[in-house]
Amino acid sequence: MKTWTSLSIVDTYWAIFGFLWVQCNGTPPQPTDHPLPEYTEAHFIPKPQWSPVHGPLVFNTTDELVNFRDRLVNVHNLLTNNVTYNSVNSLISLYQDFKTSQHIHRGDLGQFYLHYKPVVSDDHMNCVGLTIRLRKQLVKELHNDFPDIDKYLFYSAGESRVKENNDLFTRPSLRGDEKWRHVALALHFIIKDRPGYFFLDQSFNAPVVTLMKDKEYPHQANFSVPYKYNKDDYLYSLSDNGFVNFTRYSLDFLSVDSRKTTGGFYLRQAHDSILDVTEKRALVKQKRSIVSRLPSMRRPLDIDLLLNNGTVLEIFEEGKYFPHFVAGKIDLAKTNLYAANLGLDCILEEKLARWSITLKFPPNGFFSLLRTLSQMAQDSHFISQLRRLDNIINVQSMRNSSYYASPEYTDSEEQQLGGGTDVVYDNFIQYINQLTSKEVLDMWRNYRQVVTVKKGSTMPDFPWSEQTYMKHHPTDYPNQTTTIRNTIEKLRPTFNYEVPDLDLK
Repeated sequence: MKTWTSLSIVDTYWAIFGFLWVQCNGTPPQPTDHPLPEYTEAHFIPKPQWSPVHGPLVFNTTDELVNFRDRLVNVHNLLTNNVTYNSVNSLISLYQDFKTSQHIHRGDLGQFYLHYKPVVSDDHMNCVGLTIRLRKQLVKELHNDFPDIDKYLFYSAGESRVKENNDLFTRPSLRGDEKWRHVALALHFIIKDRPGYFFLDQSFNAPVVTLMKDKEYPHQANFSVPYKYNKDDYLYSLSDNGFVNFTRYSLDFLSVDSRKTTGGFYLRQAHDSILDVTEKRALVKQKRSIVSRLPSMRRPLDIDLLLNNGTVLEIFEEGKYFPHFVAGKIDLAKTNLYAANLGLDCILEEKLARWSITLKFPPNGFFSLLRTLSQMAQDSHFISQLRRLDNIINVQSMRNSSYYASPEYTDSEEQQLGGGTDVVYDNFIQYINQLTSKEVLDMWRNYRQVVTVKKGSTMPDFPWSEQTYMKHHPTDYPNQTTTIRNTIEKLRPTFNYEVPDLDLK
């Protein structure tokens, strides 16, 4: 068996490049020998199944309710601090299951996916797995005092990206044509004659939300959560038609960047099939799949932050795109890019084992993962079909959903930016794809000069709080070319952060 020290740097490059190729290549794939049939999404994705929510959990006093909430918070925080978010395993399972059943479907991913029933498990650390695990832990914690607690905790279906002027939160009833893509946990309760909900969204790391219909104590729906490198503000409200809608403002201190997310969840019915729907859709929609919730950031860290030419690093904001994309763009044969050219601080051997432990991967699991991704990246037949399958699901989703077919979405910034993607991220992809190998190599060398500290390491520590990366590693350095300087200015987001005053009493 290979050890991590024997894992080829080329294989590592292929592993990183695999995700680049899946998510970044803008050229539509050509039809395969077994073209995917034009099924409607209903055939690809299970149809929604709803059921009435169990009657409310009754509390006699406000103190009882608050004590119950404290127990929810303790379990929620325990999972938040100790559970790694890692959804790449679902994609690997799809690939391995597809390869082992090719004799049945003759290599046609569409036919395979049509009948594929993935195992829904809390081992799959996407929003599905996290919510399942949260529910299990809550039942275990509360069962002695509330024997029927499992009947009251239900899965809530929602969408984490909704246009603000969409009528999702104002229409009188739920339409049946939404294709929900996110899952959270909720509990309906009543104290005397005052109804309310607890809402727990493990994927967003938001605190436990208490929504009273009358908005009186113990209503708690606005939160400001400061972390080491960023700050999140959450604003929740309960709509008359049974939705909890939320707005999340996230400010990254290191990049002076802010993001606003608006979403909603339906609370009047339990979505019995949301786990199947979300799990199966997620298999072909892996955008940034290797992620981890580290205490330093308190937000999902994606592959751009964790993989740097095969080395696990904390590269924050201003430079996080550069080292990742270089690996996939440089032609190793033409540039003779070997370990000696990059330096020992850039290759796999250094510090990878320590960071594997930090990311909570099992022994040798991270290196096995890289090898599998390397194989997948070089399987052009699978990759082309996967991208085509993704396109079909996207088209049918837009065609069948009233939201994506609405004028609000057509005219929205989300649609104009390609369906709700990261602007800076996509701009850089487009820019990198236009560069030659030599230009990328020059940029990489310049970038290394920027982030290299006096000891010659490209692994700088970040002990600073609420200070930008630019102050310590300025991008205006002596050897910087005009092209690179202009590119960095183009990619740098503008500061636009406005959050209403929050009443935290």
